[in-house]
Amino acid sequence: MKPILLLPIAVLVSAAASYVLCSTTLDRAEAARPGDAARAADVERLATSLRALEEGQQALARELASLKSDAALRSGGDVRVPVAEIEAAVARALAARGREVAASETSNAPAAAPAKRTARDGYAALAAAGFDWEAAQKIWKELREAGLVDEVLALFEQNTKDAPNDATAQVELGKAYLQKLFTVPAGPEQGLWAMKADKAFDTALGLDDHNWSARFNKAVSLSNWPAFLGKQGAAAKQFETLLAQQSEGPARPEHAQTYFFLGNLYQSMGKGDDALSTWRKGLELFPENAQLATQVQNAQGH
Repeated sequence: MKPILLLPIAVLVSAAASYVLCSTTLDRAEAARPGDAARAADVERLATSLRALEEGQQALARELASLKSDAALRSGGDVRVPVAEIEAAVARALAARGREVAASETSNAPAAAPAKRTARDGYAALAAAGFDWEAAQKIWKELREAGLVDEVLALFEQNTKDAPNDATAQVELGKAYLQKLFTVPAGPEQGLWAMKADKAFDTALGLDDHNWSARFNKAVSLSNWPAFLGKQGAAAKQFETLLAQQSEGPARPEHAQTYFFLGNLYQSMGKGDDALSTWRKGLELFPENAQLATQVQNAQGH
């Protein structure tokens, strides 16, 4: 094959590459035409692809020119350029174009959706939340929306079976029972879960009478029972016992909640003076607590 015959070959190879690439691009444009905006986006993508195609053809032309130059430097006369070299040049150009298309599609792909929380993830997150009530409520909300409350509850139940003498495990189970209560309609079933929670807190207190979380959650649970069931007095007694136990050691941030809830309970029972006195005592110990400050201000009419 004469060197001059390389030009027709280059034209044919370029045409073949153009046909393949244009066909692919046009097929993609045809596949998504839901409306004018989509068609406009297709046209823009097609124009971008054509520009990239022109660049690819220019690169192919440079490859073929290099081959012709090599041929000219060889012995004159009937110099043949191996077909394999031409095919390799075409393959390199097409491969480069393929990488450009793949990179473009990857950059335009939607971001992957965040992984959904699993029951075990939720269980671990609740354990890590500790006394952070707001964080725990956010996690439980996610679990309710994902329909995972029962699965997480089963993990808490299994934990108490694995560690029957662990007061903390019993407390967490009681708190999980209360969360289950929020997922069922008002009625007898809610009472069933409330009693299961109360039993878990009692088990924890039987293992550790000074377990703050067990007594606090038991008191809060009792204070939320309907008034006609007469649980408010029992709830107040639990809070009062907790205040006495808190005074035996250094104050902790969560201790402020005892004053806040007991004052609220007194107020609901018609004991306004006791409520204000309780909030004031709490505010003296925890002057930065906004909840106590608000209750004192409201009670004093400020």
